[in-house]
Amino acid sequence: MATVIPKQAKKERDQITIRLDRDVVETLEHYCRYLESSRDWVINQCRTFIFRQDKPLTLWLAGHCGKRRRGTPARCRQL
Repeated sequence: MATVIPKQAKKERDQITIRLDRDVVETLEHYCRYLESSRDWVINQCRTFIFRQDKPLTLWLAGHCGKRRRGTPARCRQL
């Protein structure tokens, strides 16, 4: 029987370390509290939004990764 709420998708994750300006970290913390969400989730959502909005990047990836289709490396399918 199907559930009303689907299970959370499990994605493979990598850990990275970044340095941010203090004012950016402060704003990030406020935004996380506002959304009641973790830093990881907020940063990942922001990254996804920005990358999708960047048309030159999208065009570059299309040329660099070829047309998005089955068999395309996962790094090219992320957007």
